[in-house]
Amino acid sequence: MTKDNLFLPLHVTSVRIYVADHIARAVIVTSAAGTLRFRYSGPSFSIDRAFTPRGITTDSQKRIITADSDNDLIHITDQDGNFLVYIDNCDLKCPSGLCVDSKDNIIVAAFQAGLMKKIQCYQWSVLTIDVIFFPKERTIVILRYVVLLYLQAAPDWLQS
Repeated sequence: MTKDNLFLPLHVTSVRIYVADHIARAVIVTSAAGTLRFRYSGPSFSIDRAFTPRGITTDSQKRIITADSDNDLIHITDQDGNFLVYIDNCDLKCPSGLCVDSKDNIIVAAFQAGLMKKIQCYQWSVLTIDVIFFPKERTIVILRYVVLLYLQAAPDWLQS
């Protein structure tokens, strides 16, 4: 392990450890005891650049949410690493930090742009995005967008 690997984003629950390894270009999920559960290296279809995970979290449904900084995307997989959907079209530039609030809204930090976005998901097909950025005048500006998600296939949990 090099010193670069010591600073990888991770998310820990009582049963799993989730690591966003941008060097290996994969999400690595282990049991709490360290047994490898799976690796996710991006969706099976082609995206612009290699998958580069920089932030990771999970929601209340145990879906894994990963920031892909080189493709300006948020990937969402199920708890077993199967690709469900990605969030695009929200003007994300190099998303790097992620967290989920108590209502499963996704908070995304775009490090290079110096802003945060709150993504509110409604049945994972339509969402609103609040953009919060901090210009040099130290004021807070909030913008709201409504966008559609690109679904590869309608997952079972969306059809119910």
